[in-house]
Amino acid sequence: MNIAGEIGHSLWEFSAEAVTAWAAAGALLFAAIAASAAAWAACIALRQMRENRAISQDADAQESYRSYLEACVNNPELASPNYEKIKPDPQKREKYNWFICYLLSASEKILEIAGHDAEWVNAVKLNIGYHKDFLSDETHCEDKQIECYNVDLRKLIFEITGRRLPEDNHRAWSKDKGELAGSAQ
Repeated sequence: MNIAGEIGHSLWEFSAEAVTAWAAAGALLFAAIAASAAAWAACIALRQMRENRAISQDADAQESYRSYLEACVNNPELASPNYEKIKPDPQKREKYNWFICYLLSASEKILEIAGHDAEWVNAVKLNIGYHKDFLSDETHCEDKQIECYNVDLRKLIFEITGRRLPEDNHRAWSKDKGELAGSAQ
């Protein structure tokens, strides 16, 4: 005689206890499958959220750049400036200063969003380079104006213009190393 027979029932017999045992085992199996499916769906949803955020950020960077380019089209004399002609005229210099603020604001947003993307960094560098003469002129473009922008943008400005980064908590810009001396990178 087998052990199940000694206990008084067999799983293969259609007794109430056997049906209950099989129902419990089935319920556990379905619960495990449902939990696995839910975990898989959560992973997919998380991945989609990250991809959507990246797409949205790229669209924001493109919109900032498009907006700046529109300002360039509307103000070609400021987009490709002859700074020596702008410099003596206070009205033109004021308008140009605001144009540069617009460029730097768009550049800052682009770097915050896509600062890891070499193509965006190169686009920002290229556009800042067009305005190197103004950004290098410390009499009209003061350090305190540049300090309004984030450190990544300031580093690019100082790299392109060759200006020294102002002392910031006793850290000086190291042009040779291309980094802040004393900063942990």
